[in-house]
Formats: sequence, C-alpha cells, structure tokens
Amino acid sequence: MSLWKKLITCTLVAAMTGSPLFAEGPIVLQTGDIVLRDGVMRGTIVDPASHPISGQPVRLYYQDTQIAEAVSNSRGEFSISGLRNGSHTLACGSNRNHLRFWGADAAPPAASQQAMIVVGHQIVRAQDECVDGDCGEGGLWGSGLGKPAMLLAIAGGAVGIIAIIDHNNDDGPVSP
Repeated sequence: MSLWKKLITCTLVAAMTGSPLFAEGPIVLQTGDIVLRDGVMRGTIVDPASHPISGQPVRLYYQDTQIAEAVSNSRGEFSISGLRNGSHTLACGSNRNHLRFWGADAAPPAASQQAMIVVGHQIVRAQDECVDGDCGEGGLWGSGLGKPAMLLAIAGGAVGIIAIIDHNNDDGPVSP
C-alpha cells in the first residue's frame, strides 16, 4: 500500500472513531487530587464568570455506581461525607470529573482542598462554534448537514482519493 493510501486510510479511521469533533455524550473535563477531611469532600460549582451556582445537583460515583448525591447551596458550595480514599467520578450536569480522594496525611503536595466545577461553559471544537446542534448560517459543512452527512462526506472523499491514486498508479508490477 502506498504512503498516500496509508495516510488517507489512517485519517479516515481516526476521523470516524476517535476524533473529538464527532464526540457525543458527556465530556471528561479533568482528573484531580482532592484531600478528604474526616471523610468529607467539599466543592464549589461556578459558571464561566466564576459566579456561584445554587441548587445544582452533584452525583458521586465509585466504579460506575452512584454512592452519593448533594445539591449546591446559595454560595455554590456542596459537601459529601462518609467517603474513603480512591478514584471516583463526580458528575454535575453533563460534566464528568475523575477525582482521586486522599487522606490529609497521604495526599500529594498538589492536591486541592476542594473541587471546583465550572458548568455552563461552551466547548468549541474544530474551530467551529455550534450551540445545541445549531451551527448558524453555513455552520460546519453547510447548514442543515448533521454528523451522519459529515461522516459520509469524509468516507466518500477518502474512497474517491484512494481510487484516483490507485488508478493513477503507474509504478508497474511489484514482481518481474
């Protein structure tokens, strides 16, 4: 297989399987170390302008099982008690934050005393700004085209390029 065929094939596979442009569902925002004080984890929920968000539910998972839930107060603060050291996932809206809880005596120096969760921020991917599926006029690949159409366009373009390269292959036979 020629270098161009390999490059196009790898690009196509990456675009259709692992590209963040086509990501669906929750987005993992961070992994962090949090110090537990007497088994209590504390956190604050803010918007992108650092204003506290009250009444925001927060769920804590251990090995994909929800173990606790809390709601932020008027200052955006919440706490969850009865916790042990280890890896957990904190969910707030569509945000998923992987956290490692540590006792005060074992925590790494960079561990935070509390979790800070920013909600309501907009993630812009591929230098295109789409809000709730609306990409505005023209949008990404023209107005009205959704992700399936983009995938078909990419696949069709890659197959067409490979066919053209293969058709123009005048290197001759590999063996005499």
